[in-house]
Amino acid sequence: MPDRTGVGAPKTNQSCTAQVLRILPAGLEIRLADGRSGLIPEREIAWDRSARAGWRLRYSPGTEVTVTPCGRRIKSRSEWSIRQAQRGSWAEIQERYVLGCVVEGTVTGVMPYGIFVELEPGVAGLVHVSRLPLVATQLGEIFWPGDRVYVAVESLTPLDQRIGLAMTGLQRWQSRSDSSKTAVPIAGKIGAEKARRLHVDLLLAAPPKSVLVVEDEPEQRSSLVEWLRFTGQQPVAAANWAEAWVLLERQRPHLLLMDVGLPGVNGIQGIQRIRERWGALPCVLMTDWGRAESHAVELEQLRAAGVRLLLKPVLPEDLVDILLDTVQESDLPAVAVQSLQTTLKQVAPVFGQANSGELSAILAHLRAAVHADKVVLFELDLQARTVSLLAQQGPLEMNSELLPDLVNSPVRDVAEDQRVVVVSRPAEIHGPRFRHLAPLLAFASCLGFPVPALLQHRYALFVFYAQPVVLTELIQTRVATAAATVQVWLERRQFVQQIADLHRLAVLGQLGRTLVHEVSGRLTPLGLVLQQLEAQCAAIEVQTQLDPPTAVEHACQMRQAIQRLIQQQRGLGTMLRSFSRMTRTGEEEIAHLEDLVGEAVEILRDAATLAWVDIFVLPVPHLYFTRVQVTYLQQVLVNVIQNAIQQISQIEPRRRGRVEIGIAQVSEGGRKVLQVSIEDDGPGIHRRLWERIFEMDYTTRSDGSGLGLYLSRTLIEAQGGHLYVASSHLLWGTRFVIELPARI
Repeated sequence: MPDRTGVGAPKTNQSCTAQVLRILPAGLEIRLADGRSGLIPEREIAWDRSARAGWRLRYSPGTEVTVTPCGRRIKSRSEWSIRQAQRGSWAEIQERYVLGCVVEGTVTGVMPYGIFVELEPGVAGLVHVSRLPLVATQLGEIFWPGDRVYVAVESLTPLDQRIGLAMTGLQRWQSRSDSSKTAVPIAGKIGAEKARRLHVDLLLAAPPKSVLVVEDEPEQRSSLVEWLRFTGQQPVAAANWAEAWVLLERQRPHLLLMDVGLPGVNGIQGIQRIRERWGALPCVLMTDWGRAESHAVELEQLRAAGVRLLLKPVLPEDLVDILLDTVQESDLPAVAVQSLQTTLKQVAPVFGQANSGELSAILAHLRAAVHADKVVLFELDLQARTVSLLAQQGPLEMNSELLPDLVNSPVRDVAEDQRVVVVSRPAEIHGPRFRHLAPLLAFASCLGFPVPALLQHRYALFVFYAQPVVLTELIQTRVATAAATVQVWLERRQFVQQIADLHRLAVLGQLGRTLVHEVSGRLTPLGLVLQQLEAQCAAIEVQTQLDPPTAVEHACQMRQAIQRLIQQQRGLGTMLRSFSRMTRTGEEEIAHLEDLVGEAVEILRDAATLAWVDIFVLPVPHLYFTRVQVTYLQQVLVNVIQNAIQQISQIEPRRRGRVEIGIAQVSEGGRKVLQVSIEDDGPGIHRRLWERIFEMDYTTRSDGSGLGLYLSRTLIEAQGGHLYVASSHLLWGTRFVIELPARI
């Protein structure tokens, strides 16, 4: 990644007027007032990508422009910038960024010696590796282009137009606490500049693009590939034209980046051959000013045909613009730049959760594929000999009161005996075999297929038609395929429940240790208090007759001892209540969220104390209730809070950490949602690594606690809620949000 801090910039930021001489394939050639000639790259024409659109029509030979030098020279000419001339003097920037202020910026480059952070358009600084926290040992794993981070302005050098930034010594709550001595208002967010980002979030929200990079220089090729991978794309690299052609024959990418100066067949010749073979493939040529002028005619022809041209060094914003242009409108979110919370919700998990929404989607897809009027999944309990309705799709109404009679119908034959039932003629329905199924709903044809799941219960998938239908082999094949898909869903659901139960046992083990610790720690004081009470009772018996004032004093001491007993009894009661909740089976009940959070905090209070972590539960303005499986919700809360404590303890084992827990009710899409947010000041879970937690055998820490997060989101999804990361910055921790439907 190139240095964007202005290293090598001229010692002045004075603007001057120039005249456009020529429109080049990669920018503008200008003449200054003193007769010198210069070049303006396309990227230096305007800050915003939309403002750069149509620049060839906006400028023509003779147009006067205001420019400022960029500090780079190409042969005898220098590079100039229109957009930097619009930014204002360096003195104005000094007024906005005072030494010591905490600012928010966007990571634009990751280098072995540090990271480049853009604070606003044209203002970027370097966070040297020495000014990064100790936990940041592998920069490529922690910082990615497009990340938003908080940094402190450490130095300003107006002459060289440099800003030195640092991340050491920052605290998560620094920019939020008015009472903190180190708290400084966030600077550099003025007007429209506040909303301006690198649009990397848009790339993350859209499906990943496969990109073929053809570059003969290993360092540049590696840099491009790594940057594309960091932004969620799927890059493939080739060192020459021959390798690129082999890869293109194998699979066409969404985008081709090719260097002009390739050995043998150069980039221009290669693009020409590719467009003859695959004319619709988006192509981008990369070159420097020298080759661009040498091949001006060929490049102009390719540009007119839709080929983009990038000047080296290639900057992150250039690649973002190119990638966004390859994204189809249907792939983009409804809003231009989504919040991280919304983006993460739209990303599909790597290892999906077995929730009711997925099952409904499977049945809906089957109904559309076979044009059925009703699709029903029945569940047979072999021990109780009862049939229940697990899921359904379609407008035909069912008489649920007749479900108990289905144990003597073809539904049982399909589920228990693994037989296929095919009824194409209405006359068959009126036979004795269907006398219990026919009254359930009005149908003329049906097809029943067993779900071959090796589970405690048995399942049957039925499709019903209101009119007689010939149930062809194609329809039966599609129903069989759907039954196999349902089998996977059912077995995965059971697997998740079994793993959750095993994990709950592990949590119960920890809770049991905490309970033993609490009981052991409080039994000794209880014994002492009881002995004191016994002695004071004996003294009062004597002193009541001989010294009434002393008896009154002893009575007051007894009252205080009794109050201590009551307090300790309440503490033990809280622990026992938490333990009893965790040992229950997963049955739905109405729960008070504040009580559940308080119990989870009490369970982990001892672990937090050992890790030097303070847990704060923010005041709740209202009482919030929801109907959930309390056992699993308690397990989720313990898992997430425990994850926060463990992350903090990994930075510095004896550093004072902090976890904040808040409860609120918000409105989303016309419905009310309860949110429990758990925010820590640990190293954080990178937002692009969040989904990888849900791959099997992957955890965020060596102790395996990432599995707890996997189970937590699985359990919440199964109850119609969400668990996601709302934000994640290095040294600014992780903010987990648990969403639950506000239902009672």
